[in-house]
Amino acid sequence: SGGGTRIGPTAGFDGDIIASTNLLGIDSEFQHGGGIFDLQVVGGANQVGGSGIHIKDTGELFSIDRVVASGCYEHGIHIEGASTPTYIGYISTHANGTGGVF
Repeated sequence: SGGGTRIGPTAGFDGDIIASTNLLGIDSEFQHGGGIFDLQVVGGANQVGGSGIHIKDTGELFSIDRVVASGCYEHGIHIEGASTPTYIGYISTHANGTGGVF
C-alpha cells in the first residue's frame, strides 16, 4: 500500500536485511547523493541476527525518507560511519530487538 516496497527475510536469515555501503567497499569513501525511500522492512521471526537497514558512510545529500522498519532482530535502522545523512524524514521504527534508530 502507498506505492512503497516491502522487504523481509527468509527463514533463519542471520544478517542485515539491507546493507548499504559505498561502491568501492573502502571505509574512507562516502556515499553522496543517494538515499533510501518508500520502503518497509519487516524482520519478524525469520530474522535471527542483524538490523533491518544498515547504512554505512553517508555523505552530502544522502537521504532517508518514508521508511518503516519493524520487527528486526537488532536495530530497525543502524547508521554507522563518520557522517550522517543530510535528511531523515518520515521514518517509523517499532518492535525492534535492540532499538529503533542507532
